[in-house]
Amino acid sequence: MHSAFFDKIRGIPTYHYIEEGSSRLHESLSYSTDDILEAKVRTNEIFRCLMHTWGEDEDCRLWHEHDAVMKINQYRAGFELRDIGWNELQDRFCGHDGHLVSLDFLKARILELGRDKEGIVEPGMGRSMLDIDHCILYHYWHPEHDRWLVDNYKLILGGSHKGKEKDFLNGQEWQQLQEEFWFKFKCCPTQTQLQSRVRYALSNI
Repeated sequence: MHSAFFDKIRGIPTYHYIEEGSSRLHESLSYSTDDILEAKVRTNEIFRCLMHTWGEDEDCRLWHEHDAVMKINQYRAGFELRDIGWNELQDRFCGHDGHLVSLDFLKARILELGRDKEGIVEPGMGRSMLDIDHCILYHYWHPEHDRWLVDNYKLILGGSHKGKEKDFLNGQEWQQLQEEFWFKFKCCPTQTQLQSRVRYALSNI
């Protein structure tokens, strides 16, 4: 998924994709969001990824992991997952590339995928009834992110044209830090989330 995406954007200015992703996230937040995941955003545990969206790769991964969890007796009741089973599925989905998705979305998407694969013909088959375009994928912050952010923030901060240390980054420099984070970690928070995490990381050095 990552290699295909970067092949697609090769030679195209990064800021176009960042602006497009930021606009999509802003619009998505006007829809219903997951209270639990948004609470983790506010406490700087996770960030909303503006780079990744839901697609066929995510469908395949979700279906595969759901099938695996359904084979474990303690996670299911008959032909349905228990609550602990859904939580396990969410954790397993996240384990592939670090992305979290709302449990409500995962449950609804499994129902759609199940209908298709079982061959049940219903109105709208083959088209998602979910608003996939506005599905928000979240990603955990990690210590590696923090170390990289602090090092590169300080590097940019001390690199003024006159050789004097500055007190803050300007808008262009925050954009530079955001783009470099994107290419380093193949994932991207908004500038607001990036700034918040930098403050958090600096206060915990």
